[in-house]
Amino acid sequence: MPPAVERPPDPGEAAPTTTSTGQLRLVYGITLAYFTTFGLFLAALQRFVTEELGLGEGAVGVAVGSFAVSALLVRPLIGRQIDRRGRRALLLGALGLHLAVALAFPLADAVHPSWSCASYREWATQRCTSP
Repeated sequence: MPPAVERPPDPGEAAPTTTSTGQLRLVYGITLAYFTTFGLFLAALQRFVTEELGLGEGAVGVAVGSFAVSALLVRPLIGRQIDRRGRRALLLGALGLHLAVALAFPLADAVHPSWSCASYREWATQRCTSP
């Protein structure tokens, strides 16, 4: 067999990178924290819809399903922004926004009535029953 010949790297080819174990652990920890808080948001959403708003299981399905629909609508726009600005800026911004919401979540005692489905339901009932 002929000896292996090292070829020069292609100018368009990305240079190989090495990732330390510490960096991987950090990424794993951040990912675990992100998905844990996201799961807590979904659990709290279910309880909020049924207890605070007094709506049924169907409304819980609509509320949780709205996450999927919004993701479906927003991802193409986010993809274009990632292409324009780069992954790092948008991922750090999204992670920062998620962190701010997660930290503010326990501070919220209630949702202002004008933001809730219950106020819309009251408005719709008054509007439909008034002559």
